[in-house]
Amino acid sequence: MLVLLLASAACSTPAETPAASGGEAAPEASALSAPLPDEEAPPPGNITGSPILPAPVVLGAIGTPAVEAVVAVARPELNACYTRERAANPALAGKVLVRFAIGADGRVTSARTKSTSLWHPPTEECLNSRILALQFPTPAEGGTAIVTYPFEFPG
Repeated sequence: MLVLLLASAACSTPAETPAASGGEAAPEASALSAPLPDEEAPPPGNITGSPILPAPVVLGAIGTPAVEAVVAVARPELNACYTRERAANPALAGKVLVRFAIGADGRVTSARTKSTSLWHPPTEECLNSRILALQFPTPAEGGTAIVTYPFEFPG
């Protein structure tokens, strides 16, 4: 009998729930996701719920030290994306979180801005295109990797 009661409760719609339980109606999904009136705005560097990370996160068949080594060698070229744009906009500063995929051959197969507090598309597009050109060590056993890498441009 308990199983039937639980199954009945699981199958009921929100409109049926108050009558069955005698409690208040469940809030609609849109109400659950709406910001509260006194809720603070997301912190800088936070867009679509993804905060800027303090360090790279590597998921897959390649180690974080190998990824960091390749990025360190490419750092002057990656920083050039920012310094070129900063010459025209001295106040330009912020962080960019780039998510990229490394294929089985070590080539970057995709790169995109995941989060930004820089809010400067030309710099972000340049950064992503330069990351696409990087060559990483071949991931173990023909695997792949997903990397989320933070870049900070302090101004």
